[in-house]
Amino acid sequence: MSGLDVISGTSAIIGIIDVSITYYNDTRKDSKLSESFEVVIKRLPIIRDTLQKCETDLKRIQDDIPTDVWDALEEIINDCDDKARKVREIFEKVITGEHDGWKKRYSKAIRRLGEGNKVEGLLLSITQDVQLIVNHHAVQSATPEENAKLEEIIEEMKSIKPSVPEEEPGGIAFNNAGTGSQTNNVLGGVVIKRTTTLHSEFNISIPPFIVITQKQDFSYREPAGLCLGGSPYIDSRLFIGRSSELDKMHKILKPRDASREQQRLVLSGMGGLGKTQLAIAYAKKHEHEYESVFCLNASSETSLKDSFRSIAGLIFDIQEAGTLDCEDIPYQVLRWLSNAKNTQWLLIFDNYDDPRQFKIRNYYPPASRGAIIVTARGPAVLGGEEFALGLLSTIAESLEIFEIGLKERPQNLEYEKRWNVNGKRQIKLPEYQDRTLYTTWDVSYSRLEDEDSDAKQLLKMFAYFDNQKRLRDVIADHNNFAGAMRTLTDYHFVEVQEGTASWSIHNCIHDWTLMILNHDIDVQQYWYAFDCIAATTHGHNLDSLEHLPFVRIAAHAKCLVQPQLWENELIPEIMHNRLDRAFYICWRQSD
Repeated sequence: MSGLDVISGTSAIIGIIDVSITYYNDTRKDSKLSESFEVVIKRLPIIRDTLQKCETDLKRIQDDIPTDVWDALEEIINDCDDKARKVREIFEKVITGEHDGWKKRYSKAIRRLGEGNKVEGLLLSITQDVQLIVNHHAVQSATPEENAKLEEIIEEMKSIKPSVPEEEPGGIAFNNAGTGSQTNNVLGGVVIKRTTTLHSEFNISIPPFIVITQKQDFSYREPAGLCLGGSPYIDSRLFIGRSSELDKMHKILKPRDASREQQRLVLSGMGGLGKTQLAIAYAKKHEHEYESVFCLNASSETSLKDSFRSIAGLIFDIQEAGTLDCEDIPYQVLRWLSNAKNTQWLLIFDNYDDPRQFKIRNYYPPASRGAIIVTARGPAVLGGEEFALGLLSTIAESLEIFEIGLKERPQNLEYEKRWNVNGKRQIKLPEYQDRTLYTTWDVSYSRLEDEDSDAKQLLKMFAYFDNQKRLRDVIADHNNFAGAMRTLTDYHFVEVQEGTASWSIHNCIHDWTLMILNHDIDVQQYWYAFDCIAATTHGHNLDSLEHLPFVRIAAHAKCLVQPQLWENELIPEIMHNRLDRAFYICWRQSD
């Protein structure tokens, strides 16, 4: 839905409510309706006026609101429109009529519209919808006073006397004359015994079905505290360093008093880098600053809804079996998080790795408060500050991410032993079953097939080149190559080297491209890499290869003659003289 459609939808709801108010005032005359009807009609102008202000603000900011926000508002607008039309229809059917009393007309209208469509219930739901719309982080049209009025209506509709009395249950009358015990078998096995006296008569009212329905309480109660029960676990001894990252995260996310802005942070990077554990470490370190902290599994929309159900079980007083299976449970949780009393919360949306499945924005609480962390593997425009995460410090010499002090060195060495990256003995990631460090990269690699097959092939070929800051030196810079490199950068397979107009690949990822992607040596790509390197020396005297311009090329040449490639039985079958040049470059540079 476009911005114009949402604004038009809002205007339509305003018109429907206005017609309902006018109709009630013009036709009610001396009709005596229930107290609930009177209260509902008094509250409708508040809803209308709040939406009118929202409509004005939407027109003013419509060019600044992204498409996905309009999409998120669409469903709320449509639902609200449907409920407003039902209120108008009830007024038209109930207030005037030549036959029957207003109660009978009302009962007929409810039966036609379906259970749950009493005026007080409809107004409650409409108010909740309006609350979500006007407090959406991109809209923020409601003032504190308006929010207080909306909350007052919600509480009033929950406690108000029903607009029509509940129907009396059906019953069965038993007449008995004489003394002794009377046994009646009804409902296929329900036994009722009654001792009577001579000529007594009594009535027993038995409902056709014995069902006790407990109204579910979705109102805001107390905060939930730190709730990370469903999050992955890793031994805290394996989590070292990251102090600077945690400090940066806190600067972005720290709760701000009276803030009218939702704080968001996206942790992006390759799988296996520790994004989830960094988010959890932040939550544990700063739990005293948040009243409620939840971790949700965002790997799929189904798993995300399951997480919302788990949260609902913690925060709501739910008695009836099956309630947690309702489709509106995520909505109820988001509404709980948007309550004016609920301001200090943190949500962690973990593993949002495939934005093509669903839009995570649709599951953000609309209120302008709280904090959100999203961990994502691939590129995604999620909103909020993005924090590109480098690899965990598994080997200090290989991973130049942190400046680790000398006093931390013993701990780092122990970490290295536990997380040694080895293609023949792939390490398990403790927080995820059946996954290794390499398999987390395999997932991202497989997604390249659909998005950019050139990028996928290029990454595989990089196994035959050196990985540090020199890729542009041996590969032509044309549009297709540049586009493929942008894709690989978005997926964090390669890193842009600031100020050098070049790229590099992390040592661990480079090892993975050779050990896993090229487990079976691709001879054609090997020789393509060779020809790229050899072409850079074309026309030069071999004696000049020791000069500075060829220092960078030597690293690529060394990759071609490393044992894993040179000892492959397929390569010696190619002309040996093609290797002579690579050997000579390495020899001259090693002098």
